[in-house]
Amino acid sequence: MLNQTTEPQEIFSVLKGVLRLEDAFTMWQRDSNHDLLVEVSATIISMELKENKAIFKLSEQAQIDSNFPLYFAVKNRQIVFKLESVSVKEGIIECTLPESLKYRERRKHKRTKIRRNVIKEMELIFSVKDVGNQEKIISRLVDFSEGGACFVVSKETLKRIDLTKLIMIRSLASDIDLNADKALVVNTRRFKGMTIGHEELYSVGIMFVYS
Repeated sequence: MLNQTTEPQEIFSVLKGVLRLEDAFTMWQRDSNHDLLVEVSATIISMELKENKAIFKLSEQAQIDSNFPLYFAVKNRQIVFKLESVSVKEGIIECTLPESLKYRERRKHKRTKIRRNVIKEMELIFSVKDVGNQEKIISRLVDFSEGGACFVVSKETLKRIDLTKLIMIRSLASDIDLNADKALVVNTRRFKGMTIGHEELYSVGIMFVYS
């Protein structure tokens, strides 16, 4: 089953993971009779969350009909979204980020969930967005596996994290070994069921990086 999100931060995070892995999208368009107008491969060149824009490069020149939406999917439709309006020039598509996106998390390892009434913490050191200096925080673990983990942060903290950079991690729980000291952020989403005071929390999924 695919997750669906309309959260800009989560949409950006999912697509950023595609950009890091250099995966290709299949892009297609159908007319009102559902006849296929075009189908080509497309890759993300760049993305900007603040400016709400993305740039795709097509594998070949394609005739796009502005009267119909464009659909994008990657790897057996693990990620699917559509765009209503784009600008196309010489095989380059400029567009806003999609308003809605469906995706399935890529999990290779079984995860261990931590019960809500049990507190396990980890230390994080991340680069601060638009500043460059590093910040250290303590965060609560939600789950972990051989390949990654999930922790929660406040909305304000999430805004400060540079999602394009590696973060340093360390488990503060004596019975949990995270098997790595570096990680990449692969997704973020609103965390339901728990708050700090009245502040929203967000879960941050990370993939361990080994070197």
